[in-house]
Amino acid sequence: MKKSSYQMNRDEYIVLDIETTGLSKYMHNITEIAAVKIKDDKIVDEFHTLINPKEPIPRFITRLTGITNEMVKNSPTIKEALPDFLEFLGSTTIIAHNATFDYGFIEYNAKKHLGKKISNKYSSFAMTKSS
Repeated sequence: MKKSSYQMNRDEYIVLDIETTGLSKYMHNITEIAAVKIKDDKIVDEFHTLINPKEPIPRFITRLTGITNEMVKNSPTIKEALPDFLEFLGSTTIIAHNATFDYGFIEYNAKKHLGKKISNKYSSFAMTKSS
């Protein structure tokens, strides 16, 4: 896993957000993946799916995220959803509010369920446009 610096490619990147059943990538599961691909300051592609975590979503997580057990019951599992997400991701740099957390869950699950090592650069830096 390579952490990017300000030399990251600002021409194309993916803004990622995930929701989970808790804070540990080892003990908890992803319930939602949402991402947009930005190229030349425009959204050019989107990825979104709810994920069936195969465990009950704690009430406090539902209150925090708005995601209920009912919403995810017919959704794909992370193992089913990851191949499409990783194809969407490609080798593009990832931007996220808490990139270490979000990327960590994706990286861990890619290895656990698909035997794949991903090595996208990622950043928690705020992206601002100069006026």
